[in-house]
Amino acid sequence: MTDKEQNRSEVNQEPISKDITGMNSRGKDRRRFIKRAIVAAPFILTVASRPVWAANCTMSGQLSGNISGAAGEECCGGEGCSVEFWEGNYGNWHYAYQHSCVFDSVFGTNVFGTDTLGDVISKNGENGVKRLGREAVAALQNSATRVSYEYMVCDLLYDVRTALDSGDKDTIENLEATLLSLNEGRFCPFQL
Repeated sequence: MTDKEQNRSEVNQEPISKDITGMNSRGKDRRRFIKRAIVAAPFILTVASRPVWAANCTMSGQLSGNISGAAGEECCGGEGCSVEFWEGNYGNWHYAYQHSCVFDSVFGTNVFGTDTLGDVISKNGENGVKRLGREAVAALQNSATRVSYEYMVCDLLYDVRTALDSGDKDTIENLEATLLSLNEGRFCPFQL
């Protein structure tokens, strides 16, 4: 570009207007975008989902992009603390799911009335609903704490709510049996 052409292009450019803060409209747009991204980030990060490669079992691992675990190595599961453990160790319960939380509020059901998680896990029941309730509370603690458990909290809440809302005896008993097998006779990291 010759000097003459460059002078002509500089003359044809519109002057950049700035406000009293010294920012032009492009700077304001950038600032507005960044502010919106900062406000939206916590909401986006709270969406719980299973990782595509199933390599990040914890929320921390998902947020940091941690892809630990060798090929073929199982990263999630293999641990579980029993109903009896959780029933006698309220001190190890996850802060969000204390024994005083109402079961129906946590699981989104209408089965146990005002019974708390502590009440439900303490009830020895003959019927499948009470047995499922006990195993569900133990599974909730297993999935919400530092236990490497097969269920994520959101999936567990959904499965328990679906089974209890169905009222189907077989569905309830099948889920109870599944949770029992995941909770019993496995390594419990709190019992070292």
